[in-house]
Amino acid sequence: MANPTPYPLCGPARLTALTAALSFALFTALSVTSATSAHAQQPPYEPASAEAFATHNPFAPLSPQLLFPAPTPTLLAAGDYSCAVDHNARLSCQGPGIASAQTSIPIATIAAGAEHICALDIRGALHCVGDQSHQQLALPARTYIDLALGERFSCALTPDARIHCAGTHTQGPMPSPGGAFQQLVAADNHACALRASGEVHCWGASRGDNTQPPQGRFVRLTRAQDQICALRPDGASHCWGHSDASP
Repeated sequence: MANPTPYPLCGPARLTALTAALSFALFTALSVTSATSAHAQQPPYEPASAEAFATHNPFAPLSPQLLFPAPTPTLLAAGDYSCAVDHNARLSCQGPGIASAQTSIPIATIAAGAEHICALDIRGALHCVGDQSHQQLALPARTYIDLALGERFSCALTPDARIHCAGTHTQGPMPSPGGAFQQLVAADNHACALRASGEVHCWGASRGDNTQPPQGRFVRLTRAQDQICALRPDGASHCWGHSDASP
């Protein structure tokens, strides 16, 4: 005997039953698709703006300098040491005496001296490897928001606008300047920083006018080959200094 039909062969009751069955099947298919998509590996999030990254960043950036991870992949070499930042902004280094694993926190910025390399992650933690013969790795254990390296020194800026330096230049130890600052850059044997007031201060080995910046208010500093350049609020730029290797 044939199995009984679960709904009439015709009439409104059959239409209702078919509609319910189709709706259940569609719901089930969408649920399976959604569950599969939720567990699928998603591509890395690429924020369109600093605000978007701040919203999605689980580590709450401390300053605009730390908003975006370093351009990746990145490879820097300094003497016998090298450090790479992969496509996920994770840092790994190689060289004599290094036995550290890849960092778990994305890297925001990285810089190299003659024989040492330092990086800041997006939480402001400092990671350094390399030669220590000039104490260039001896920065205090603090949170930092900006970083600059010379040949044999390191300088970093704290969230409370102070600069700490460690190491030497060709004329002696690299001091930490006093005052409140908002940005810093470094050449081989000297550094310059933008004060909170907008004035530029330079220190280190003095050669020519490299530690004598122009007067006035500026909004940004950058290193341009063998010079330091500053941008004024009106868009005008000024550069000074010469290569530290110049006679």
